[in-house]
Amino acid sequence: MADPLNKDSVAECLNAINSLVSNEIKYYLLLILKAISKENTEKNRLIAAEIIQLCNVLSEFLDPEIQDHDHLTLIQSHYQNLSELSGAYTVAVEVGYALINLGSALLGFITGVLGALIGGVAGLFRAICTLNNPFYFLADGLVTGMSVGGAIGFRAPKKLFKDELTRQLRYALNGVSECMDKMTAQINLPFSYFEDKVRQEILVNNFNNDKQAFERFLEDETSFKVVTRSAQFLSENLEGYLGHHAQIIIDLPNQITPTLIEFAPESDEIDTRPFSQVEEPERRVSGQKLVEMIAFHQLLWQTEECDIGYVLTKMKGGENDCFSYVNKVLIGTNQDATSLRRFDDTENWVGRNIVGFFVQRLSPFSQEVFDTPNIGCDCS
Repeated sequence: MADPLNKDSVAECLNAINSLVSNEIKYYLLLILKAISKENTEKNRLIAAEIIQLCNVLSEFLDPEIQDHDHLTLIQSHYQNLSELSGAYTVAVEVGYALINLGSALLGFITGVLGALIGGVAGLFRAICTLNNPFYFLADGLVTGMSVGGAIGFRAPKKLFKDELTRQLRYALNGVSECMDKMTAQINLPFSYFEDKVRQEILVNNFNNDKQAFERFLEDETSFKVVTRSAQFLSENLEGYLGHHAQIIIDLPNQITPTLIEFAPESDEIDTRPFSQVEEPERRVSGQKLVEMIAFHQLLWQTEECDIGYVLTKMKGGENDCFSYVNKVLIGTNQDATSLRRFDDTENWVGRNIVGFFVQRLSPFSQEVFDTPNIGCDCS
């Protein structure tokens, strides 16, 4: 078994990532580090060093007091170096991926149709057994069967025929590239804008403009919860089939309804269903950290709003979903990722042995990828 990457190199890399202001790119850089930390090879050492160089330039670019746009050229240069070192974008890899993607698309279409048929029949059968409206269950079965079947067919060839490390690096580097595109196009307002906005909202709404009480809140230790509820996706009839939906729950002072950080459509209705998992112990942080988390959630929402377009084009169970969103918020604010699970074997037979099995096996990274604490994180 190969030796893991040197601990000092990993720690230095993590400190460089954690030194960045809250930004989605930290999530993908940490995934790259997780992928290369398994083996202490020359290639992986060079990638780790390049991550540090990229973080140094990003730190200056993301600083609102500096934000020198000339840094964009340097950022692109370091990203190009990372791409070349990874070997994930060579001509041979690109040709292989194109062929695999073509096969994946065809297989995904076939398994999607089969999944829809099986799901529709299963939905009708369940409706008959429970004496419920067959049309609702038929629709739920068709949509879920098509989605799950299509996802299995589309991902299976990639898992079977692609090198695991190359697939992981390519996935994470694509995420880094998307984050850089957002920076370049200036889609997002700077994080400091959202931080100031949230501070002002809490000062006015929760402390009635009492600045002394507000400052004490920012400095004092408080807590928040990371929880899950059984995922329902499009319908409550799907509960038990799709694993768990992750949420961060923040109880701010003088506020009746808690603040939720989650990847879900905005709604005025309060979900009163019981929690399916609760992270223990509760996380203890400063009030300032809560402000950062809420602000980062608002920043992410500029480009990752959970609408039908995003769900259809970008959402992928196990890759880009409610759990990855919660982890982006936690990692983006220099905290450890959640220890909760998308699938924890409490689902029904279908959810556990079919949906859960394939989502976990066919994703680029396992759901345990962040189990090792983020060395050097500042959770204050």
